[in-house]
Amino acid sequence: NKRGSGRYLQRRNKGADIPLHISQRPASVLNRSRFGHWERDCMQVANQKLILVGVERKSRFTWIAGLENRTSSEVEEITKKVLFSDLHDQKVRSITNDRGSEFSRKSELKVPVYFCDPRKPQQRGTIENTIGRLRSYFPRSFDLSSITQDDIQETINKFNQIPRKILGFRTPMEIFTQQTVALVI
Repeated sequence: NKRGSGRYLQRRNKGADIPLHISQRPASVLNRSRFGHWERDCMQVANQKLILVGVERKSRFTWIAGLENRTSSEVEEITKKVLFSDLHDQKVRSITNDRGSEFSRKSELKVPVYFCDPRKPQQRGTIENTIGRLRSYFPRSFDLSSITQDDIQETINKFNQIPRKILGFRTPMEIFTQQTVALVI
């Protein structure tokens, strides 16, 4: 019995040098008192394709993007494009990930990036709930190559227009745009 060798050793040491643990997040992330704390994860669809999903914790505003490759550099590029150019960086205070290989690259983002414990999706409940809700639009058998990025954007715009009980029957888009105006002024 060889303990600590081979595949077991690789799994045990994977992510041992994670710089920021989820327990180090400020209290404003947990109680959703400040706008700009994001969670991101990947959702798998047919043919081993991935959809990158990001959710703002306070407003539940969601963005998605299809991934061509499963590389961490592509995930980093898309995150930079969406959060720091499309949404402007004053709306981003932190990002929380799981320990998937798509997030393994050392982050070059301007904000702190936190990582949860291995096999603990409950630590990022907002993104897990959102992915569950998105499954009605993008089931596991969904062929991502059959639609364009504009179709994906149209779907997510509809998704952000659904009123939610947790938001006092307001929409995530409504809350997000109100916060945007308040941050700009």
